[in-house]
Amino acid sequence: MMRKRLVFALTAMLPLMMSCISLSAGAYRPALPIPAEIAQRYEPFAVPENIKLKKTKEYSYTLYEGNLDVNSVSIPFQYYRPHYAGKQPLVVVFPILGGGGEAERIVARSLARNDVAAIYVGRYMKPLPRKEPVDPAAVEKFARNMVSGARTLVTWAIANQDANPDHVGLVGISMGWFLGTNLLATDSRLSRAVLLLAGADMAGILEKTETAELV
Repeated sequence: MMRKRLVFALTAMLPLMMSCISLSAGAYRPALPIPAEIAQRYEPFAVPENIKLKKTKEYSYTLYEGNLDVNSVSIPFQYYRPHYAGKQPLVVVFPILGGGGEAERIVARSLARNDVAAIYVGRYMKPLPRKEPVDPAAVEKFARNMVSGARTLVTWAIANQDANPDHVGLVGISMGWFLGTNLLATDSRLSRAVLLLAGADMAGILEKTETAELV
């Protein structure tokens, strides 16, 4: 039941995700620039020359898996590439804090089936351990690595995977909401975003809600 509710809820978000790619950039007021000293913390890494992709599945899209090895960390990612020639819209999908990434993969698969390429940027560590004191410096480093890593992967996808630099969007759920706001503030290539449930217990909401509209 829990998985079925998750699939229904995320599938219902698909029209909103698609609109973030198709709407005119002139529909919204431009964001104010952030201070340069903050922007510098989220500069993209140099794109490694040896990013190795493993093709794992073939559907109406091709799924590739790889790791971005930068700044002494290895960030896992999945690239969902639709089967059509030409420049493809691209959406970055950020992870939630817990779970095994199923919710994020549902989003990425739904996008790819609708001819939108997706990069699911996975966690390389758990930034908030349950049984240990939280280290603020480690959490900040994690966020900086994830945002800078995502920026690097967008550059890589535009250069190597026919991603369209004029149609780049973002989906961030829970922890991905917080990472996503940093990415939006520092990378002007992203013009649309779907940000949901900031810091919320998504699993608990879907499991316990009695609101029919949600599920």
